Amino acid sequence: MYEYITGKVYVLSPDCLAVDAGGMGYRVLVTPRTAGRVKEGETIKLFTHLHATMQVNDISYVLYGFASREEREMFEKLIAISGIGPKVAMAALSSLTASELAIAIIAEDATLLSRINGIGPKTAQRIILELKGRIQSRETGGAIFPAGDREKGGAIQEAIAALVTLGYAPSEAARAVSAVKSGADTVEEMVLNALRSVNDRR
Repeated sequence: MYEYITGKVYVLSPDCLAVDAGGMGYRVLVTPRTAGRVKEGETIKLFTHLHATMQVNDISYVLYGFASREEREMFEKLIAISGIGPKVAMAALSSLTASELAIAIIAEDATLLSRINGIGPKTAQRIILELKGRIQSRETGGAIFPAGDREKGGAIQEAIAALVTLGYAPSEAARAVSAVKSGADTVEEMVLNALRSVNDRR
């Protein structure tokens, strides 16, 4: 119903903002990360999702706000899964960025996902099962190679698997290989460059 909202912001709590738009104050639920980026009185633009919840004899509406379209898209993907509501989806986006969630799903990193408040091992596996085929390259920050180049894509997956064998978490391995894949043509080069990249960050 609402694509986005722009207006002067007032912080109500670590996860709730009031946005003054057109003379009306809209109460918008956000992640603590988003709330922490703004100061009272600043102008903010939030991409929104209006969620309706059935009560006993009524319907309540809650407006959720996101710093980017990608963040909102991840939220909407998550709440489309049976058993995952807005509260858990917001907890996921509070723990990890949309890109980190996308990488964890593609890398099948159920351990990382199950650390999110409200998501256990079974729910983490269900998220991976239902969303893995729906994650696009842009959502991962380029961690997935474009589908048009199958040979390169296969090398990337082999490099990620090699790093996982060496003890790296799947999502960490995916991020490391993604950061160096453009400068390497073989699996061996990707693994070596990824290892150097990880060590340089530590």
